[in-house]
Amino acid sequence: MTGWNSSPLAGNPYTGLVQHISSRNERPPRSWGIDQSRHGSLSIHSSFRLVASRFPERVALTEGDRELTYARLDAWSDAIASHLQANGIGPGKIIGLHAADGIETIAAMLGILKAGCAYLPVDPANPVDRIAFMLEDAGAAAVITQNCLRANIVEPGMTVFVTSDIPPAVGLVPDPGNDAPEALAYVIYTSGSTGKPKGVMVSHGNVTRLFETTRAWFEFDQNDVWAVSHSFGFDFSVWEVWGALLHGGRLVPVPLDTRRSPVDLRELLLREKVTILCQTPSAFRQFLRAELASAPREYALRKIIFGGEALDFATLRPWVERYGDQQPSLINMYGITEITVHATYRRITSDDLSGASGSLVGVPLPDTVIHILDECLQPVPDGAIGEFYIGGPGVARGYLNRPELTEARFIADPFSDDPAARLYRTGDLGRRHADGDIEYLGRIDHQVKISGYRIELGEIEAALMAIPVVREAAAIVREDLPMGPAIVAYVAVDGDEPDLSEQLRTKLRQQMPEYMVPSFFVVLDAMPLNTNGKTDRAALPMPQSSRSDSDLLVNTTETQRQILQIWGRILGISPIGLDDKFFDLGGRSLQIAQVHEALCKLTSSRFPISELFSRSTVRQLADFIDAKGGGQAAQQDAMHLQASLRAQKRSAAVSKRRLARSEHTA
Repeated sequence: MTGWNSSPLAGNPYTGLVQHISSRNERPPRSWGIDQSRHGSLSIHSSFRLVASRFPERVALTEGDRELTYARLDAWSDAIASHLQANGIGPGKIIGLHAADGIETIAAMLGILKAGCAYLPVDPANPVDRIAFMLEDAGAAAVITQNCLRANIVEPGMTVFVTSDIPPAVGLVPDPGNDAPEALAYVIYTSGSTGKPKGVMVSHGNVTRLFETTRAWFEFDQNDVWAVSHSFGFDFSVWEVWGALLHGGRLVPVPLDTRRSPVDLRELLLREKVTILCQTPSAFRQFLRAELASAPREYALRKIIFGGEALDFATLRPWVERYGDQQPSLINMYGITEITVHATYRRITSDDLSGASGSLVGVPLPDTVIHILDECLQPVPDGAIGEFYIGGPGVARGYLNRPELTEARFIADPFSDDPAARLYRTGDLGRRHADGDIEYLGRIDHQVKISGYRIELGEIEAALMAIPVVREAAAIVREDLPMGPAIVAYVAVDGDEPDLSEQLRTKLRQQMPEYMVPSFFVVLDAMPLNTNGKTDRAALPMPQSSRSDSDLLVNTTETQRQILQIWGRILGISPIGLDDKFFDLGGRSLQIAQVHEALCKLTSSRFPISELFSRSTVRQLADFIDAKGGGQAAQQDAMHLQASLRAQKRSAAVSKRRLARSEHTA
């Protein structure tokens, strides 16, 4: 067999798969021989209309105290679609969606689809230059945004609609859009090796077949409550949003501050009785740390689904020891934007925590084929390492306005009799074990994943080389840093530039999102070369600090020293200066949550995590905490109390010795 599921309708290729899954107490899907002709037979919005007609009064969306039923969401999205059509925007157009994750954004997303258009998520966290590039590159016909974000749209002549100007209205029915499953549903931009991001075009059928082919595994229904804990610019959100709305479930958009705070996320899951939680492994590790700091709680969770990056099963041991592996069940899924979110399924059990090694991603979805091939496109034997090539109805159209790149990455399937069949060349390396379990081993090129985001290091290098003072540049992910994996940029420059790191960081922040900006910048005289004359990435040095601890601890207050200790422990670095910025030291959004929890314990009070983003230095944080009365004054009170207790203990010990001597004399 050349690839797993290489002929899903011929005979029964699932015999080994059934045995493999059953060995982990996983009930196999009800029907292995799925009729692929039915896959993706409806558009997303047509599927939604069927659900809304069945459950009109069920709550579709919850955001704080706000609720929206399926009937109201259906009517509001109709109004948005009608508004677009009334302004001359017809089927086939791409509409930018630049808004914070919430009820209005989801209504707009659905309205865009009903108008026969495709939505383009434009994350508000992106710099203005990147927003402008995406809108221009996609040829967006219009942008739907919010008043607070209107200033970010600087594209000349761009038609802009504000969500608050299109209120819900009953009775507005748009003209029939494009209901064909092959119609374009959305474009999501991912990092590009040429220095510019590239847009992946995904059809309605790509999405709707995803839920059809996984239905027997997950059995999603109207009783599920989904937390949307990812940005709409990250395709994990496609699974979250439509997983709820195409099954009659309730969707809970998670505010950005809550995503950043594991403690607050925990409370949201409990309050909203969330049953389906999707997490990147990095985010779940932060969540688990907060979980273990508190007593066990009664979650309503039914499934926890991991994706976006490699998962080390051993990290789940504390969760399984506390809650077991049945309720909720734990599932690992491998996927990539170009094949529509997910391509594999792997149920995780307690037996995996000690026996498994590497990131095991399971078996392909029933309608998906995964070939593991060598450089000559020949299948490698079980256990040998090769590159993943993925086929099936999940394969996207290709890259928007990138015909050469599309041709290179979306290739004709040499193992199929269908001349239209294609394989996506993922650039991911892995191997298939003898029992059919697929193991993911990492990227074949310089593309990496940090906190679930795909990043082309070449894009960072190209941006650095565009800066006039930079002569050479290299970007790598270092796994050997105290705070864990982080991007480090190396540059060789002409002349002596003061504050060079800050200059480079500022330039990059104008072009790319924060998660792509390197944590460290190292200036070299020249790049080290290997025998082939190429940059020797293995020889690039570890980032170093030239400062000493004694230089930085002069005239510090007690609150400042406490914060320095917290930062040093979480970032794993020393020394740290009072005016060093958290993110400039290599800190990441996930680590800011740890700092937040530590500071809340220090002050014996809670405050919004957003305060840490606006006060990014030790000095600013200490001033804020002291102003709240929870810092230095509280520390001094605690020190006085501890001194008093020590004095009382010493006095009691002296009295006890005197009593013993008097008794001895008597």
